[in-house]
Amino acid sequence: MASTKQPKIFFLAPGWIIHSSFPLLGSVITNPSQPDIALFRPIPATISSNAQVSTPSSSPAPITPSSSGPAGLFSTFLSVFGLGDEPSFSLDRKHILSYSFLGERSVTLDLATSLGFSREAVAEGPVAQLFANNLGVYVVTGVKTISGARVRVASTKGKNWTVELGIEIAQGNQEGDDQGDVIFALEVAEIKLQEEGGVVLQDLETELGALQQRLDREFDSGTFKVAEGFDETTQEPCLVVTSSPTLVDPYTAGTAKVGGEHGIWY
Repeated sequence: MASTKQPKIFFLAPGWIIHSSFPLLGSVITNPSQPDIALFRPIPATISSNAQVSTPSSSPAPITPSSSGPAGLFSTFLSVFGLGDEPSFSLDRKHILSYSFLGERSVTLDLATSLGFSREAVAEGPVAQLFANNLGVYVVTGVKTISGARVRVASTKGKNWTVELGIEIAQGNQEGDDQGDVIFALEVAEIKLQEEGGVVLQDLETELGALQQRLDREFDSGTFKVAEGFDETTQEPCLVVTSSPTLVDPYTAGTAKVGGEHGIWY
């Protein structure tokens, strides 16, 4: 009997604040809603030499969010964080008309590399103390970045009057400048200690209800919300984990100004 492929689990990044040049991959963290706060970070050179990069074979056509059914991963990110700290218009996040992107990519670490970083982290005092206190510890095994995105929204300016406008998210240039690339989602694995002192990695639950219950137990109930979604580039189903709006700083979540230079059109 053929095995059913398990859906991937993506935690949304905490806003437009983490660029791909930030050494997030391989970091050891305690809370997926705060991936920029790490107990351990590997040497950047070891990340670049072991990372596996996946990019779509072609740029997807503009996507129109559906009012029913699972939402796209990047669409969910937009619905939570809008388009950053853009002062020239007010975005109604419930009225995203369409979106597309040129530079979406996934960067992941294989099991052996992730396990190696985890062992290095466990050898350090702060991480070992967390295990002693039975607290969860995670390693970031994958990140998804976006650049060259184009989003069209409807903004309500007054009673019975709306205006369509859009914004472009800068794309890194051909010389490898990735300053327009923003990390918008990440994958994690839990680090577990064995009785004999060894280190293993454990995947999170891939059933929605079980994952929600697990996060509610480990963190305060309401810290995370799990929903069904899909990866726009692969069209594969996934679970999307968002942080409670009360835990997101609305200023820092939007100060990236959508990756630099951008254009607005009516």
